[in-house]
Amino acid sequence: MRKRFTATLFLLLAAASALNAQKPNKFWSSGKLSWNDYTVSSMLAEDGAASSNSFGWETKDTEQSFGNLTVHRVTSQVYLNGAQSWVNPDFATDDQLTFNQLFFDLNELQCRKMLREMYDPSVSYEAGFLQDYYIGLTAVKMSEITIASDHGRDMETLAYYQAIVDSQLATLKRSEFNPKSLRKDKHGFGFRMGAGGEFFLGSPSEYLRNAFVMDMGVKYFYKKAFIEVQAGLGGLAAKNDFTVGLNSFNARDVLTELQIGGLAGFSFYDGPWFRIAPFAGFGYNGMGLLADEDDEDSETKFFGGARLMGGLETDIKFSRNAFLYPDERSITENGINLRVYVARAGLGGVLDGYSLNFTVSYFFQSWDLKCW
Repeated sequence: MRKRFTATLFLLLAAASALNAQKPNKFWSSGKLSWNDYTVSSMLAEDGAASSNSFGWETKDTEQSFGNLTVHRVTSQVYLNGAQSWVNPDFATDDQLTFNQLFFDLNELQCRKMLREMYDPSVSYEAGFLQDYYIGLTAVKMSEITIASDHGRDMETLAYYQAIVDSQLATLKRSEFNPKSLRKDKHGFGFRMGAGGEFFLGSPSEYLRNAFVMDMGVKYFYKKAFIEVQAGLGGLAAKNDFTVGLNSFNARDVLTELQIGGLAGFSFYDGPWFRIAPFAGFGYNGMGLLADEDDEDSETKFFGGARLMGGLETDIKFSRNAFLYPDERSITENGINLRVYVARAGLGGVLDGYSLNFTVSYFFQSWDLKCW
C-alpha cells in the first residue's frame, strides 16, 4: 500500500511540475519575442526550421465602464502560445527570432485591421466571420513572406517586409474607446411608466381633492426634439357638492380620472447624467362616478373636456449601455423621469381651471449610434 501511495504521489508531483513548466501565452502588447517564450525541443521542422510558432487571437466580448456608461464591444489580443511553440536551442539564432517576430507583428497588424472594420458603422458582418477572414489573410501573407525570404534566410527581404509592417502598425493605432465620441442617431424611442399627483388650483380646488394618477408615455425622438403619447388613470374624491352640466355630485364621491393626450418638447440639455426638456401638449381630461352595483338607482356619471399642458421634465440617468458590435450598434438609457407641469382642463362650470402636476416615472430609451 505504501509503495502504491508513493508511486501515485510521484506521478502527481511530476504532472504538477510539467504543468508549471509550460510556457504561458506571450501577448504582443507585452513586448518583443525572446527564445525564453518558447518551449525547448530537440526536433526540427520538415522544412529545416529550428522553431515553430503557434499564434492565437483572444477575441471576446468585453465590458468597460465609464461612470454610468457601460460599453459592450469585441476586443482581440494577439498572443504566442508558449506551450505549443517550440525552438531547438542548437539552432536558435537572432535571424530566426527576427523572422518569428515579423510574423508576430503581422498578426497584430491584421488584428487591428479586423477591429477597425468591426467598429466601422458601414460594416454589418458578424464578428466571427470577420475574424476568420482576417486570420485567413494573415496565413496567406505569412506563406508569401516565407517563400519570398527563403524561410527567413534572406535578411534583406525580411527587412523589407518588416519595414512595411512597422510603418502600418505606427499608422493604424489600436481602436481605443472615448465616451465623448458617442453620437446618437437622429431617431430614438422610449417609454416611461410611473405615478404622480394632481393638485387643483383656484375654483376646482374648492370642489375636488388632490388626485393620484398612474401615468405612462411612449416617446419618439428626432434629433433633440421629441413627441410623446401620454395616458393616465387615477382617482380622487369630491370635496364639496357640485354640478357639471346635467350631473350632480356629492361631497366624498370617489371619482375616476382619465387623462390622454400628446405632447412635444425639445431637449435643450442632454448629457451623460441628465436630460432637461421643456414640453407642451394637448389632450383630453375626463372624470366620472361609476354606478354602484348594489344600488339600482345609481348611474354612471361622466364629464370632461380639453386638456392643455406645459412644463419641464428631467431624466436622471442611472445607467447607459453602448453596444458596439458589427450587427448591433446602439445605446440605451434608463433611470428616473421627473416631470412638473401646469394643466388647464375644461371640465365645465366651477371645475374649469388649472392644476399643478408632478410625476415620477421609470424610463427606458434607445437610439442607434452613428459615431463612437
